[in-house]
Amino acid sequence: TKEVYAKYGVSQTGGCLQSFIQFPVLIALYGALRNIPTAIEKIADTLTPVANIISNASDSIKESVASLSSALVSTDSETVIKTLYSLPTKTWTALQELFTGSDAAAIASNHDAFVQLNSFLGWDISQSPWNLMRAGGIGIIAVIIPLLAGFSQWLSFKLTQTKQSASSNDQMAATGKMMGYVMPLFSVYICFTLNVGLGIYWCMSSFFQVILQILINRHYRRIDMDKFIEENIKKAEEKAKKKREKGGVAGSTISQAASISTKNISAQNANQVPQR
Repeated sequence: TKEVYAKYGVSQTGGCLQSFIQFPVLIALYGALRNIPTAIEKIADTLTPVANIISNASDSIKESVASLSSALVSTDSETVIKTLYSLPTKTWTALQELFTGSDAAAIASNHDAFVQLNSFLGWDISQSPWNLMRAGGIGIIAVIIPLLAGFSQWLSFKLTQTKQSASSNDQMAATGKMMGYVMPLFSVYICFTLNVGLGIYWCMSSFFQVILQILINRHYRRIDMDKFIEENIKKAEEKAKKKREKGGVAGSTISQAASISTKNISAQNANQVPQR
């Protein structure tokens, strides 16, 4: 495979460079999304007072709070804050009802401030579309997030299919076609269960990929592929010439190896008689 790539001047690592460039960004983004309650100071400021109220509550109230979520009575304040961040609205209401007076008012005001910080198009992006739909109201529209995620994944798959791969009946093409439908359904499931913020990121990422693929397809439709391949072969020959000068693999050797049929190799091996 390496020799065939070399013959036509194609880099085996050319498609990996952009992935390596964005990989550190994705690692940082994933870490930020996992630690939003503690990484973003404004959000932590709205949840920390609630965590302190729970910590200072009586044992009887803590037992009631634990019935909502055992993590809310953890001795680790960071665990409590992360749990508060992911609580659905109904659980926040139930938590507020366990307290009275200034404590109840403080929980309500801090929750309102928290929701305002996380609001996007009327959605609380810390909640999953499933929880928003169960809450009713404008939350029902949140179903559009996972549906858009699935559609964008499917559209991206369709745009990357060539006429040859679409008409092929071999096993690899069938597997690729199946993944083209499985992955969009998987995206729908993931975006239903994870928070809206991640779903929006998923959708935007997929649509940018779709736009990029459309531009790439238009670019290659305008190119004379025969001429393009011929230019690549010339570049490969020049590269092979430099390798010959340095004592590397000769260009003719690469061309000869790249043109050998694997069926012929199998036939030759089968006809060979082992020598003792």
